[in-house]
Amino acid sequence: MRWKIFAVLMALSYVWATCADLNGVPRSQMMMIGSICLGFFSTIGVLLYAFERELFSGWFWTWFSRVYLAWICTFGAVFLVRVAMLSYSAEPKVLIVLLCVVALTVAAYFFQWLALSRHTRGEVLR
Repeated sequence: MRWKIFAVLMALSYVWATCADLNGVPRSQMMMIGSICLGFFSTIGVLLYAFERELFSGWFWTWFSRVYLAWICTFGAVFLVRVAMLSYSAEPKVLIVLLCVVALTVAAYFFQWLALSRHTRGEVLR
């Protein structure tokens, strides 16, 4: 049940992020297009894992989970550099909020990748 709730929340966050990206949030075009494409398939993978369904071959998900891991590591590095630059002159209360945002983002991407890798291996929910 927890994975289903997580999958639905990730799908909703994907829809919200896509709408925000397409409504003028200033980001580089390459990063926006990459995030939309990879986010779409990762959201599908998480939903498939949570609801124990199959789509595409196992080879696709093996390949995709590796590409997705490389993408989130790159995105995470850029995100951490931006947060470090923001926190350079921030007050302590703002630092706590920034750390919570970083922790939440890292946890969300980790669990999304975990669901993808489990779906790749064909694991079934217990």
